[in-house]
Amino acid sequence: TLKYPWQFLSLKNFIMGRELPEEPAIEGDAQVDGTAIIRGRVVVCEGARVMENAVIKGPAFIGPGSLVGSGVLVRDYASLGKNVIVGFGTEVKNSLVLDGSHLHHCSVEDSVVDSGCRIGAFSVLAYRRFDRGSIKSAAKQGAVDTGLDFFGAVLGENVMLGVNSSVMPGVKIGATARVMPNCAVKKDVKEGEIVGN
Repeated sequence: TLKYPWQFLSLKNFIMGRELPEEPAIEGDAQVDGTAIIRGRVVVCEGARVMENAVIKGPAFIGPGSLVGSGVLVRDYASLGKNVIVGFGTEVKNSLVLDGSHLHHCSVEDSVVDSGCRIGAFSVLAYRRFDRGSIKSAAKQGAVDTGLDFFGAVLGENVMLGVNSSVMPGVKIGATARVMPNCAVKKDVKEGEIVGN
């Protein structure tokens, strides 16, 4: 059962481990540049594009119409929905990125990103504590131990992160919230809230 948002990550990994083919599958009219590297259990869906010098290391799923830009690294159970844009220099690892989200020159690891999100350049969803301990996340009953040493952030629908923003491990950001440039987010953000100036 799903009780907490970080449990989507283990569910995603279970499904990908069971459903992805043993070798890369490039579907229909998907376009993969000759300089791109695709290895392992990878699906690139119809209408997707993988640009110059991108690297995709499976297990990974690239949804229909999505774009993996130049110099992007997608790896280790990353799943991109429909029409996701992952721009130059971005790394996506063990994350669920849903339809229509845009990431540019940023780091998204061990995180859940809902549809329609925009993550600006040089933003980071931090996924480890300094002491390498188990990550806690706020809940109604207080801080809950996720049991995870690697866990980034959870972004609701249509969240926008400005350039150079940092989100600490275990933080959840509600739908339509805005994080202004150069902000460090250390606690949960409510739906529609604006953080920073």
